[in-house]
Amino acid sequence: MTNACPVLVVGLVALLVGLAGCSKTPPPSVLTNLPMTTEEESLKPMLTADEMDAAWGEIGLVAEGHEQVNRPRPAPEGRRWSDMGTAIKLASGYVEATVVSTDVEDDGRRLRSNLMTVEGWPGVIVVTRVEGPEIYTAEASIGRYPDEPARRRRADALVAALDRALVALGRRPRFEH
Repeated sequence: MTNACPVLVVGLVALLVGLAGCSKTPPPSVLTNLPMTTEEESLKPMLTADEMDAAWGEIGLVAEGHEQVNRPRPAPEGRRWSDMGTAIKLASGYVEATVVSTDVEDDGRRLRSNLMTVEGWPGVIVVTRVEGPEIYTAEASIGRYPDEPARRRRADALVAALDRALVALGRRPRFEH
């Protein structure tokens, strides 16, 4: 019991010293490392949906009498081919792999991404663009023995994660080219 007392005293002293060092000053600005002003603290990095609608309305007043023709919109079919590179990177992280390289084939209608898992296994996902609401087909393999059940499940999880990532990215409003 006597050995526990010094540890307890040291812990309490450290806690009190730590609490005494706390200050109520505003956090520093990332860019300058100076305390932020009240105005800087109130800035928001993104607009809410209502604020965005109000901003578009104000922009419309500037161009009175002109119809807005191209406004950022979610993907019409829920997925965009232009999001495929980003979706592959997001999906590979889900299965604990990283994209090593991506080759564009068939005039941009096929992407072949070579992967490396955290275990050091090679992998590949080949995505081909198709017509219709699906917009793509995907095949994946992971490891030197891709037909092994655990690796097949991981490759299937990669394809499923790719679709989830495409759907999530498709919800973001963007300008269509």
